[in-house]
Amino acid sequence: MRRRQAAPAPPLVNLNELGRLVARVQELEGIRDSLLEQLGTERQRPPVALAIVVEKMAPGEVLGQWIEILRRRYWPGPTYTHRAYNVIEGRNRITTRALEQRDDWQVFYWTDSDMLPDPGLIDRLEELCRHPSFLAKDGGVIVGPYYNRELPFEVQLYQENPLLEGMKFLRPDYWTRCLMEAKQNYLGRRPSRLIKVGGGGTGSMLIRRDVLERMQQLKGRGGIWEMPELPAKLVAELRRKGEDKPGARWGEDILFCHEVRYRLGVQVWADTDLRLTSGHVRTDIVGPDHYLAAHTVPERVILDTDAVRRQIGYEPLHPEPAGPAA
Repeated sequence: MRRRQAAPAPPLVNLNELGRLVARVQELEGIRDSLLEQLGTERQRPPVALAIVVEKMAPGEVLGQWIEILRRRYWPGPTYTHRAYNVIEGRNRITTRALEQRDDWQVFYWTDSDMLPDPGLIDRLEELCRHPSFLAKDGGVIVGPYYNRELPFEVQLYQENPLLEGMKFLRPDYWTRCLMEAKQNYLGRRPSRLIKVGGGGTGSMLIRRDVLERMQQLKGRGGIWEMPELPAKLVAELRRKGEDKPGARWGEDILFCHEVRYRLGVQVWADTDLRLTSGHVRTDIVGPDHYLAAHTVPERVILDTDAVRRQIGYEPLHPEPAGPAA
């Protein structure tokens, strides 16, 4: 009778090697899941139309920044530019063309050729397009902060109730707190909050398509953006509340915010997130630091004049007489 051969013994398992193998498999699975998530996100990106009015020549810093942004992320929608010495005409032409020629966008992002965007702009726009306040029935307009190019570099955001308060810039004490919070969030890679405002500028403005369509129905083709003289009654009321604007005019962007609020019932929001903040180009680039410097005053400054004189070797032309000898 033939004896059955014993089965070969299983090879010894190196537990350390097995642990490393399992860890590597888990790492690869994580990479796979991340790539699949990114692929899904790419397909689901909200289509955002980019609109830029070129007033004169686009500064090199702005062009360079846009090139860098678009190297990192493609722009998720069509792009419209228009060179115009009449900015209002340019805005109306772009808006009309975008509404009538293409239906592959749902959100419009306005900027200007002298606005320096943050590298995280596209990421922030995607977050805002899904934000509940933007998607709400009374939502659809979000403005990004940027700053006047002259001292004291006021932020181009206005208090929430212009009919009650006048069309005034946000109070420095309030906006400074928003900035401090936003800087901490930016460094910590956390999004910042939206705040209610009365208006902001088209140098950085996000608008839902249906808001523009409703405004066109109200004001006619090519008439959304305008800068007329304000009615005398409104001028008197605003000035009584503290507004004193030469020529009794608002910019086309401020008037747009006012009209969507009071004709459409749309609340205008401002994004405090620094990724939607633009630098305003002049000879240098005006940003939040200029604003903070202009609106921050030390409580008390003590100058040691004697120490300064010793440091610079100052000798007075008419020295004070010596006191009486002791």
